[in-house]
Amino acid sequence: MDNYITYTELMLITGGLLILYIILKFIRGHWFEFMEMLNQEVEVYELDLLADQHAAVAKDGNFLKALEKLINDLRFNILVKAGKTATKEQLMEAFSEKVANYDGLHHPAFRYALNNYIIQYTEKICGVKIEEEELENLWNDLPRKTKTL
Repeated sequence: MDNYITYTELMLITGGLLILYIILKFIRGHWFEFMEMLNQEVEVYELDLLADQHAAVAKDGNFLKALEKLINDLRFNILVKAGKTATKEQLMEAFSEKVANYDGLHHPAFRYALNNYIIQYTEKICGVKIEEEELENLWNDLPRKTKTL
């Protein structure tokens, strides 16, 4: 029986174990550096995304000011003037006239804020309950210039 190991087999096994030892040592010693490098790339990517969002917010600054003006206009010139005597149809028609040229409707955040304001204060001031779907249908049917994001 040949139970002996040749030098070639001994060198292959020793070389394989040595390479495995070096790889494990490298991973153990440089794992944190490697992960930091990966995380740093992710952080840079996230910062790029956040920078794009901040640029969009800076551009949307005029939409926010326009939204504030529009909300004040809706409250004092439509809701307060109409009072408890207004019907839902009258309010919806007045809203569509005031909101038709507001470009912020193309941005979901401004649209959502406007919808919530109208729903809340129409019920509070005029006693008329308006659903969000009705407002969305109204905004979608408005004749205005379309803008691609």
